[in-house]
Amino acid sequence: MCLIIDTCVAHRFAGPPYLDGDVKPIVAWLLPKKRMSHRHVAIGGKLRSELMLAGENFRRFLEALRQRGGVLDFSDDDVNQESTKVERLFAEHDITGADDPHVIALARVSGSRLLYTEDNKTKLVDLFRDRRFLHPPGRVYKSKLNKSLLRNPKKCKPLK
Repeated sequence: MCLIIDTCVAHRFAGPPYLDGDVKPIVAWLLPKKRMSHRHVAIGGKLRSELMLAGENFRRFLEALRQRGGVLDFSDDDVNQESTKVERLFAEHDITGADDPHVIALARVSGSRLLYTEDNKTKLVDLFRDRRFLHPPGRVYKSKLNKSLLRNPKKCKPLK
């Protein structure tokens, strides 16, 4: 099972103890009491670069998750190439104002269809749910009210 974390919510992982209420279900899902887990965060391409600039707290959280095998690193080259394809698709469909094709590209490369974001300024949420760009379409976790989305998210594709 796989999740993409958007840069705009990385600051919410300031912890431990990860006090932000909307993040608690995600942290509990990603870091269960049982050591072995098939729950992952997918990173790669431009999103990796953005997340590495998101602050020390998020980098520490990601490293703790990585130590437990909870991070799937996808090739930056693969994600960047896919991002170029997504940008072309946006142009073909006259989509303007979409500044996150790299997030859609990571979803296409990784197979993840679950995104944690609070982005309301761009069209990311609508595009992540649009079958023209993601098939099957993605689902978006925006707050703890959406914790039911964590029950059965799609697995990531195996790494090459």
